[in-house]
Amino acid sequence: DIAPPVNLERAVSPEEVLKRTEVNLEPCECPVCYSDLDVGAGVRLRACGHVACVQCLAHYCTAVVSDFRHDITCFEPSCSQPVADADIRALLGV
Repeated sequence: DIAPPVNLERAVSPEEVLKRTEVNLEPCECPVCYSDLDVGAGVRLRACGHVACVQCLAHYCTAVVSDFRHDITCFEPSCSQPVADADIRALLGV
């Protein structure tokens, strides 16, 4: 099975992503851009529970895929958990 190519230029709305992912259950701050995230406004990674805003996670996943890497792990430097396929698909709009 060969996966279809990912359109990295396609903009996915934050609302669309949040419908397809787990979200933060408490207010927090995005550790990447330091934006305040209200309840339900951040993506909570399924494997490790780390939270970031949609834009930062989408940019991160796009950058990793653009580098032809297959090992998309959590954005937190101290965490090596793989990002769930469902989260990647939601963030990249596939």
